Amino acid sequence: MKFTYTGRFRKAYKRLGSIEVQGQVKKAIKLMDTNLAHPSLGVEKIRGARGEGRDVWAARASKAMRITFVRH
Repeated sequence: MKFTYTGRFRKAYKRLGSIEVQGQVKKAIKLMDTNLAHPSLGVEKIRGARGEGRDVWAARASKAMRITFVRH
């Protein structure tokens, strides 16, 4: 899967502050790249949300954090 990071994502990622929390996000993105269907990601379509004319999806990076993305 090819990833394009928006400016909004980059700013939010930097604001996470903790290297541990940033590591959780990196780990989730790597897992998304290799196995988007992995149960720990809990990927789901966000109903009613559209981005770039496409459905918006969410994956878990941790219990409290989600990564939203658009599939191309």
